Amino acid sequence: MKKSAANLRVAALAIGLLAGASGMAQALAPGELVTTKACNARVGNAKAICLKAAKANQQTAQLHNNAAAEKLETKHLLENDKCDAFAFDAKDNCQAQVEASFGKF
Repeated sequence: MKKSAANLRVAALAIGLLAGASGMAQALAPGELVTTKACNARVGNAKAICLKAAKANQQTAQLHNNAAAEKLETKHLLENDKCDAFAFDAKDNCQAQVEASFGKF
């Protein structure tokens, strides 16, 4: 009786390891950038983790885009403020060059 219980435990452990190995193939690699489309092939907890990682990636990208836009706008305003040192046509020419360099926001 003891021997068959031990065999059942070993068999259950082997099945669990095999199932875990197939689930591990779906695990995210550290630093892996994923999209929500890539998460559709996953199931259960792996899918939930994947979706959270995809949302975090999207939020990070949005923050980077916002920071880049703010930096560009700040440079534009700084260059435009430098034109205040000039008067009349020189100021107009300076501002025209700034607008040509940065475009309109």
